[in-house]
Amino acid sequence: CTVVCSSDRPAGLDRPARAALEDGWSAAGLARAGPRPGVPALLEALRARGLTLLLVTDHPARAKLAALGLAGAFAAVHEGEALGRLKPDPAGLLAALAGAGLAPDELLHVGDRAETDGLAAARAGVRALIVPPRGPLALGALEARAARGGPGA
Repeated sequence: CTVVCSSDRPAGLDRPARAALEDGWSAAGLARAGPRPGVPALLEALRARGLTLLLVTDHPARAKLAALGLAGAFAAVHEGEALGRLKPDPAGLLAALAGAGLAPDELLHVGDRAETDGLAAARAGVRALIVPPRGPLALGALEARAARGGPGA
């Protein structure tokens, strides 16, 4: 998410300079806050099962991932902004499928917003699991949600 609102954007900065400035501001805050509870353990548990983890996000994420200590957590990062299309457009998910050589039925998209993540997944022909936007995440909870056909599952 963007840290600087449009009315607060420093005048005279081109997009790359503004993005670098925003990354610095957000990185400091993210480093202090840390990742969402349970996320590092969840990612490790998924990797231990032999799953390939891909990140599909609307906005630049590499600096944020580094600040959170998650820089190497994903095999690939696909940013909708770089593709010129944000969710619910499926471009990011389609890029992830193509880049990983996966068929749509081999991907589960985990997101926190049905109106963007769920719709993008549906448009890409992949399954989606919509999780609450706040609170800890754990593998057992995700498996239970998927098993009972939780939202978007």
